[in-house]
Amino acid sequence: FAPGTMLTFTVKGSTKTTEKFINHIAQNSYSITLAVSLGLIKTLIEVPGLMTHSAVPKEKQTDSGIPAKLIRMSIGIEDAQDIISDLEQAFKHI
Repeated sequence: FAPGTMLTFTVKGSTKTTEKFINHIAQNSYSITLAVSLGLIKTLIEVPGLMTHSAVPKEKQTDSGIPAKLIRMSIGIEDAQDIISDLEQAFKHI
């Protein structure tokens, strides 16, 4: 984990599983903030298909490399163990 790093990943399961994961981060995270703007010094996370690109038709999202369950995460300057702990808790929740 290094500040400025951009990660993309998906979680196994349905879009509902992705929503459950993101909602857990939004409500319980110590170091990760759910936000559509990426690139600050804080660790931020979003689901473009459900947030910033939700108005784009699903087939165009897929054609553009934005699957519905794609999660984008911009790593900030928080302690790496805090970020990892938040992610572990969210994964356990799903």
